[in-house]
Amino acid sequence: MSGLPREILKWMQSLDLSYSVKNVKRDFSNGFLVAEIFSRYFKKDLDMHSFDNGTSIQKRQDNWAQLEKFFVKKGIPIQRVAIESVIHCQAGASIPLITQIYTILTNKEIQKPPTKLEDDYTPPFARGTATTKIKDRMKDADVIVKNDMTNNVNQAMATLEQHQDDLAAEKLTEPQRFIPAAASANRGHGHLRVAPRKVAQNEFSGPSVQFKKVQVKQLDESVAQLRAAHSLSTGRAGEGSSNKSMMSQQSNNMTSTAVPQQYSNIKPSMDLLNACVVGNLDAATVSSFDPRKDAVVCFVESLAALDDKTASNVFATISKRLGGAIAENCLASPKEFWTFFNLCWTATTLVKANTKVFRCVISLLETIGAQMVERDPYVPLALFFDFGIPKMFDALKRDANKLPELTKLVFAFSVKDADEHVKVIRVLREGLKDFPTMVRCLNVLISMETNFSPQSLDLYLYFICSGLKHSSPSVRSTCVHMLASVATADDCQGYKHVVNLLDQLEAMAKDTWEVQCAVLHTYCALLSALPPRDPLCKQLYQMVEQLINQKGSPLVARAGLVYLSQCISQHFTLKDVFMDILTNSPEIANPVLGLSDDNKNPWKDQPKLSDVMDRVAIATMVSEHSNKNSNLDNLPPHMVKLVALSLQGITKFPAAEVSHWTGIFESLINHLLVEFTDPTFCEDISQIFYTFLMDPSTQDLARAKLFQTDENEGNDVSPLCGVLKLLFAGEEAGDSTCQKSIVMFLTRLVKESKSEVGDSVAKLLESFAELHRDQFKGSMLEKLSVLVKNEMAKP
Repeated sequence: MSGLPREILKWMQSLDLSYSVKNVKRDFSNGFLVAEIFSRYFKKDLDMHSFDNGTSIQKRQDNWAQLEKFFVKKGIPIQRVAIESVIHCQAGASIPLITQIYTILTNKEIQKPPTKLEDDYTPPFARGTATTKIKDRMKDADVIVKNDMTNNVNQAMATLEQHQDDLAAEKLTEPQRFIPAAASANRGHGHLRVAPRKVAQNEFSGPSVQFKKVQVKQLDESVAQLRAAHSLSTGRAGEGSSNKSMMSQQSNNMTSTAVPQQYSNIKPSMDLLNACVVGNLDAATVSSFDPRKDAVVCFVESLAALDDKTASNVFATISKRLGGAIAENCLASPKEFWTFFNLCWTATTLVKANTKVFRCVISLLETIGAQMVERDPYVPLALFFDFGIPKMFDALKRDANKLPELTKLVFAFSVKDADEHVKVIRVLREGLKDFPTMVRCLNVLISMETNFSPQSLDLYLYFICSGLKHSSPSVRSTCVHMLASVATADDCQGYKHVVNLLDQLEAMAKDTWEVQCAVLHTYCALLSALPPRDPLCKQLYQMVEQLINQKGSPLVARAGLVYLSQCISQHFTLKDVFMDILTNSPEIANPVLGLSDDNKNPWKDQPKLSDVMDRVAIATMVSEHSNKNSNLDNLPPHMVKLVALSLQGITKFPAAEVSHWTGIFESLINHLLVEFTDPTFCEDISQIFYTFLMDPSTQDLARAKLFQTDENEGNDVSPLCGVLKLLFAGEEAGDSTCQKSIVMFLTRLVKESKSEVGDSVAKLLESFAELHRDQFKGSMLEKLSVLVKNEMAKP
């Protein structure tokens, strides 16, 4: 820090900067410390996460460019010339700039130190040569910024000419320096000497400097608090796999320390968590906890022994009831965040990836992260970088089963902005230092992106292109899968980047089965982004058919069934390919539809058909198939399952799709009623009917078709009454599975629907009781009738 005035040194130390200045010329060149100084005075206007503490010329210019915008906005008079000199580490450039900043921010003038009056004579040995002057000129800001070879040559020639002019002037003032050595010897000069000069007098000017007494800031914290802080900072460097006793000891140290005065209005998260744990566990479990430890710590330590449902309910309750309070605590005190995150992280290390409690812990952290970001968009990410993400690196590399869920936490503490995500990804890359693991993480993160910026898209494409030629088939397939997300990125026309890689993808179509599945995924995603009339579509149709029909692993055709379902609405040309797999290859289609199990399936990341399918298009295709085959009494099993999957998870039809779904229901109602007596599909049929009856936009149509008689058709009973007759009053006893299924279906309608549907169920049961008294008496339907009357009697 040599060269900075003492007042500025004291001022900078009082700002508590992230690191001390050791080399003034170098440390201020990237603008990071300057930004940090201004952030102490303008906290809401400067975000330190947007500044990169790097040393490259690009990072320096980026940081100063942000600062210049800030200077203009606030009217701070710092000139571009001074900035350029600091960026390029010119001698003597940083100190005047820092002095100017000090004056601007403190309204104080620096008292200049006394200057020593002496002549400005420089001895010959200390003067620059032509080479050193040219080198120094090439380091000047104006030369570096232009970065032009012609300009460099011109500047070097001008510097050389100036040096020659200086030498010519020196020959007149100091002729003895330029006497040849031989002539000097002939004249008896044993040594060449320069012209005599006057010795400067030690005279000083300027005001005297008054030294103030240094004031030492007294510590308000107790020794116990300092020890706790030291213990916490030590624990932050540790990993999530630390043992239980260490976690417990750290927690006890934190909670036993008094909350600092500025956060005295918050209730420690550990107290909130202890109360929630005790209130949601039975007395026997709580009594088994170590009384010397916090209840929540004992709960986490015993996760492996607890029932999965019980443990997951505790975490779900914490998320629902305490999410807001914990988020505020974490923002108020970093120690609160470190305590809570360490507790949750320990929980993730003690349970398996396929358990519900593991997913609940991850969901809890995501909820806290979202609520913290909602309250403060930037502090949560700083806390996560400081303490959260370092714990994740080893776990991500070590446990592939937990990686997908753990990776979701990477974006949980940042705002939903593509450029912010770029910063997070860079930190993740620097910490992992493992390309295969990084690619698997990116495959999760790219699916979470809601939009792309040019910078984020370039970053993803960099990793994708790097991984396409990787030696590992798993890495290659993962990178190709990522291209599917790029293809569907509408905001930046990502499909154009995928089109440029089509030749490479076509060559990879002969790779291993997992790479072929990924290529098929990308082809279908690209088709989803292209209109049917695009000239490229015809080529893609052929490439898709070749991949599916080639002799090889059946998993490729299975992938085709899944991925074709998402683009079939736009490209009906591929419908025949889709239907051919369904109809002629049950060994391929049934595992996808859930009609059979495939325990030997090596494709662990196979997506569910219901997650990617175009629901309306698939249901319409089934409807058209049934209309085309008018003599078809029963729908094939795969058709019934497709309709059930297309409605899975729907609670209300989108307004734009209501007309489509009503048409589908009307065309399939008779086929579905027949399947109600099949134990394989009765639950699926129940869910299909339930969906249509619960949606107000389709409820009237569904009630009319299911509960009302059709006199035009000569039927004196409703369709559902006919089903009840087959199951409960037929010549042969109906299947018990189907009987239970329809009773549960009617019970749900009464309990969860409006009165109109409840009235229809009551009339249905009355009608059946009148027609079949003997079969009704003592059956499940009679018990259901009592329940219906009780429910209908409720206000």
